[in-house]
Amino acid sequence: MARQAARKGPQVTDQTGTTRERGADARLPLVLVAVLVAVVVAVLALGTTAFLRGRDLDRTQRTRDEVIAAARQVAINLNSQDYRTIDADLVRQAGGLTGTLAEDVRAHQGKLRDAVVKNRLVTSARVFDAGLVQLDGRQASVLVVVDQTITNARAASTIRRYRFGFDLSEVAGRWLAGNLTAYGLDQ
Repeated sequence: MARQAARKGPQVTDQTGTTRERGADARLPLVLVAVLVAVVVAVLALGTTAFLRGRDLDRTQRTRDEVIAAARQVAINLNSQDYRTIDADLVRQAGGLTGTLAEDVRAHQGKLRDAVVKNRLVTSARVFDAGLVQLDGRQASVLVVVDQTITNARAASTIRRYRFGFDLSEVAGRWLAGNLTAYGLDQ
């Protein structure tokens, strides 16, 4: 018995006459505190991870929305002209473009202006649908389907449906179209 007491450490007898090892009660709260700290750390780590993932998903969704909105606006601008406001229309068209697409559109604006004024042409566009094809950092591709209503002095109004693929780049915080591909024509 003396050996057991020596191995267990100093013995204490409490008021009820129970003998137990000194310090046993003191270790129990320390163990509980250690477990509680470990649980709190784990919950904080999981919460932080979930928060960061959610924030990244929110940022990605905002970027997707910005890219699609920019492509929709470019499609409307490129397909809406009015002979009474053609100069402002041409400035608006060029405002959402960059690179070779901007150069090509600017190169043809004189001829477009002359044709719109000569024929008293009014075109207005409405986006039927748009979808993101690819988003990779500061580059994106979007498909846009546009219904264009065409009115001129010589003929009745017509509606045409166009499908465009836009390649956009983020330039100085704005998404600008740098390439355009037209896909088919419905009348």
